[in-house]
Amino acid sequence: IPLSKDTLDSPKTLHSFSAEAFIKEYLPEYYDTDVSKIIKSHTTGRKNMSTEEKILYIADYIEKLRKYDECKFARNYFYNNKDEKDILDKTMILCLEQTIEELKNENRKIHSDTSEALNFLKENKGKKNG
Repeated sequence: IPLSKDTLDSPKTLHSFSAEAFIKEYLPEYYDTDVSKIIKSHTTGRKNMSTEEKILYIADYIEKLRKYDECKFARNYFYNNKDEKDILDKTMILCLEQTIEELKNENRKIHSDTSEALNFLKENKGKKNG
């Protein structure tokens, strides 16, 4: 699997790339570019994410087995505001900001896709994308 330096410097994201390669290799009948994008972006995000990409990113981030405070906060935010307009974008912004803050605090590299996703969402708040 060819990986960028950015990805190699972000080991927690590697499973998204190996999962995409696994499906392409072993389950080609389920593989297409949309599936590929959804799987690869679920750990880093990316600019101009589809609705399906945002749903998987958020679902992974806020899943109930995650116990750290930022996850609990994002989970509560999402469920308490799920009927609000643009909740996916608002929750994405929250999750991406928390991720970036955590990486900065741990002096770890921020994947460029994560920064680009956050910037795109903030610049396009309230606009239809994906």
